[in-house]
Amino acid sequence: MPSLVLPEENQFEVALHLHETGRFGIHENPDDFITLKSGRISPHYLDLRPGISSPDTRRIVGGGLLDLAEMGEDFLHIVGTPEAFTSYAASMADMSERSLLQPRVAQKQSGNKVPILGTYSDWDTVAVFDDVVTDGKTKVDTIEGLEAAGLIVAG
Repeated sequence: MPSLVLPEENQFEVALHLHETGRFGIHENPDDFITLKSGRISPHYLDLRPGISSPDTRRIVGGGLLDLAEMGEDFLHIVGTPEAFTSYAASMADMSERSLLQPRVAQKQSGNKVPILGTYSDWDTVAVFDDVVTDGKTKVDTIEGLEAAGLIVAG
């Protein structure tokens, strides 16, 4: 598989936008360090969740990730890890004119009980996107659920 690296101008656009909008940075004061879900302490922060309200953030982040994904394996559907990346995934699906699938966070007890929202067939390929990786548990759980539904995770 080829190395997936955004061209420098795209890297700069994403990094500058995230920094200018307060979504990414480095805390210098240890009292401000972030406690990650894994329990680790980090001076770096990346918080894309407030960015769902910004069309520019969805376009810049989503577009950059799409550019990376399209350098790799081909895929029919886009999936964002619940719930952190579902809004970005919807924007990315629209930008790329691909289908969007949305795994459910929890098993539903009533109504439509399917574990994945959207239309797909066995052996369809998906690309899975997440906002950040700490211990990878959310991503692993999402991939396992997609594969259990008969989908192939292409990247």
